[in-house]
Amino acid sequence: MAKPPTGSLSQPSAKTRLMAATVFSRFAAAVENTAAILLFVVTVLSFSAVGARYAFNTGIPDAFDGSRYLLGVVIFWGLASACHRGEHITMDALWTISPQPVKYMLDIFANLVICIALAFFLWQFSEKVIDTWKANVGTIDLNLPVAGFYTLALLGLGFAQVLAVARLVRVASGKVETIPEPLTSD
Repeated sequence: MAKPPTGSLSQPSAKTRLMAATVFSRFAAAVENTAAILLFVVTVLSFSAVGARYAFNTGIPDAFDGSRYLLGVVIFWGLASACHRGEHITMDALWTISPQPVKYMLDIFANLVICIALAFFLWQFSEKVIDTWKANVGTIDLNLPVAGFYTLALLGLGFAQVLAVARLVRVASGKVETIPEPLTSD
């Protein structure tokens, strides 16, 4: 009987695992950079609109709607970053006093709740995006399609779901450290 080849499909090689980790890290960095760039655009748009209003006594068309919708997009892309890093708001009163096995189970439970909530949110928001495309809603001044902003936000929410599931898998497999202990002054 022949031996199974080393590095079979059930056991990826160290090089394959490293390459997958690198791709995942680059994907997460791209999501975070996109959120940062979009936040910069919102800031520049808001600053320019205020500057134009005071310096030239005129506004930038759709600056209010554009910054409002882009801020929503930034929130969704930022949610993806928070899900990846596990830096969302937590209540750690029970977690802090628990022994390590209980902390592990609480981390898995918390990440599972996040994944389920994001899946429901993604489903409902995708229906909203479809309805917005069908309604052909536009902005006030330039009549830009609002559904484009909603679609960009939906993409960020989809990335949040992917990163939350990846974090759940990493926490469950023990490949990510749990939430660090709070610093105390001794």
